[in-house]
Amino acid sequence: MIGGADMAARRKRPLGLDEMDELGQSKSMAGIVFGVTVVLFSLGGFALDRWLGTLPLFLLIGLAVGSVGGFIYLVETVSPGTLFPKRRPKGPGDDDEAAG
Repeated sequence: MIGGADMAARRKRPLGLDEMDELGQSKSMAGIVFGVTVVLFSLGGFALDRWLGTLPLFLLIGLAVGSVGGFIYLVETVSPGTLFPKRRPKGPGDDDEAAG
């Protein structure tokens, strides 16, 4: 059974209401930021297209950039260190010196 001791340790101390609220708030906020990022970059691309007369070009570029940027933010907020391992939070026993 992988992680059995870790799961048992988590069950001993349940999350308090403040911790659960903070955890849920940051994750739900990440979804909102994702949506806002996509919309803002798309609107920026649309405005640039209207100004330059190149209608779908910058709209599609803005949509792609907003989607990628929002997705990166969403993944790193929900699961830090997934895309960028240097941002992974240190846990007990994660000493760099012990690995060497």
